[in-house]
Amino acid sequence: MATSTLSPTSSDHSALRPDSTGLAAGRDAHTRSEHGRAPFTLAGLTSGLLLQVVLIHLIDQDWFAFAKDPSYVQTGYTMIEILGCLTAAALLVRRDWWLWLAAFGVAAGPLMGFLVSRSVGLPHYTDDIGNWTEPIGVASVLVEMSVMLIAGRFLLGAWRRQRA
Repeated sequence: MATSTLSPTSSDHSALRPDSTGLAAGRDAHTRSEHGRAPFTLAGLTSGLLLQVVLIHLIDQDWFAFAKDPSYVQTGYTMIEILGCLTAAALLVRRDWWLWLAAFGVAAGPLMGFLVSRSVGLPHYTDDIGNWTEPIGVASVLVEMSVMLIAGRFLLGAWRRQRA
C-alpha cells in the first residue's frame, strides 16, 4: 500500500496528493470509512437520531401507557421503539450495510404511517386525517427523513462499491 508522507524539510509537492487509500497526508484517518464502513461519527449521529424517533413515539403514546387504539397502531409503535433501540445500539458496535438498511426501515415505517394516517387514514384510525402540522408529527418527520438520508447515502455508496 502506497502512502505519502511529508517531512518537515521536504519540498516535494507530490507528497500532498492522496495515496491509494484516498487519504491525503496529514488528514485524520479515523474520519474516513474503511472497507465501505461508515465512520463512527456518522453511526453515532444516526444512532442518536434513531433514539429520537423512539423518544418521539414514546411521548406520542403517553410514555409507557401502551394505549394507542386500534391495537395494530400500538403494535407498530412498540416495534418502532424496540427496533429503534436495537438498531441504534448495534450501529455503535458495527456499521455493516444491513444495519444501515435496518435504520432506513425504522425511519421509513413511521414516516409512511404518518403520511397514510394524515392523508386517507388507516382502518379504524381516522382522527389524524388532515392533521399535518401537529408539532410532534412534524418533529418525527424531520428526524425520520434525516435518518433515511444518512442511511440511504451509505447504502447507495455500498451498492456502488459492490458493483465496481
